[in-house]
Amino acid sequence: MNIRRPHILRAAAVTAACLAALCCNACRKTLTYDYRGIPVRVSFDWEGVGAKPEGMRVIFYPLDREGTPYVDNIAPDGGTVELPSGRYAVVMFNNDSETILIDGEKSFGTIRAYTRTVTTVDPSLANVGSGGGLLDARAEPAAGTPVVNRPDKLFGVSIGELSVGGETSRGSEQALRVKPAALVSQYCLCQQVVGGEFVQRVRGAVAGVPCSIMLGSQRPVAAASYIPADCARTEGNVVTATFTCFGTAVLQEEPKPVTITLELMLPDASKQVVQTDVTTVVAQAEPSDPTTVPPAPTPVPDQIVIEYTPPEGGGGVDVGVGDWGEEIVPLPLGTRAVPGRRTTVGSPIGYRRRTTTPEAPRTGELTTRKPTS
Repeated sequence: MNIRRPHILRAAAVTAACLAALCCNACRKTLTYDYRGIPVRVSFDWEGVGAKPEGMRVIFYPLDREGTPYVDNIAPDGGTVELPSGRYAVVMFNNDSETILIDGEKSFGTIRAYTRTVTTVDPSLANVGSGGGLLDARAEPAAGTPVVNRPDKLFGVSIGELSVGGETSRGSEQALRVKPAALVSQYCLCQQVVGGEFVQRVRGAVAGVPCSIMLGSQRPVAAASYIPADCARTEGNVVTATFTCFGTAVLQEEPKPVTITLELMLPDASKQVVQTDVTTVVAQAEPSDPTTVPPAPTPVPDQIVIEYTPPEGGGGVDVGVGDWGEEIVPLPLGTRAVPGRRTTVGSPIGYRRRTTTPEAPRTGELTTRKPTS
């Protein structure tokens, strides 16, 4: 009996090893199937969009279990993402923005788009007005109120629940076609200026509009901050201000007053600051997608009256000659050398002496113009 026991133990060990290998192989196949199994073909409908973005970021948040979301970047025309079968919440947005930042990506309920707080205006936020001068994009903010970059473009898709798999067999492609929504709006306001001919430069900023947006719910969030506006003085003494914001300028829930602050530079280097409540105006305005041409300016009913009195005399000379007359004035034309007298004449290398005798100056007539009065 003692002689056969090692053979029995060896056979048992081999059997156990084989069973363990089979179990591991089965587990590996199961895990591979759970991780990647169903190809989801994502495509986008860009009808009505001025310019497609360069790329899209797609995030699938598992609803059936806790875990890391599945993240991928695909082309604007679409792409394929492989996912385990199950239910997901989905967020998609363009990944080529120059001013928009993303945080809270770990959760469908916390992912957010916003812009950076700035202390000075970036040159890209300025524009060249009709006069050819560089116009800063914001007015001086109130003390303690931050100034944030204005968003450039954001297109997003939000799906609360998406079923992947189900009747779709492993390896079969599941189609998902979506239409991204424009999550940034562009507005243009115009305001009449009495005495606008004295305005040398304009800059401005808007307060009370949303400065961020929750990408899961696509709900814009307003904050106490300024967003710069592109400002210019146009023909007819009209000042225009173009700005962008997340969502719509006036929130549907808990609307906040929207104000625009304009700073107008006058000829004596003084500044006139005017603040106007434009809540009703922007609520009725038709915004546009920032990738398209700016919308038609929406008039602001309140006029701006410039508080400036030009100096006496106009501070310059009238160059017109319509009321000038003619007068004949005799002017000396030169001298002629006469022998016998000494004069000193200049030379490129110094002075030299020679004997000459000048005669009396000749005179001639020169016609000039001078005012008759």
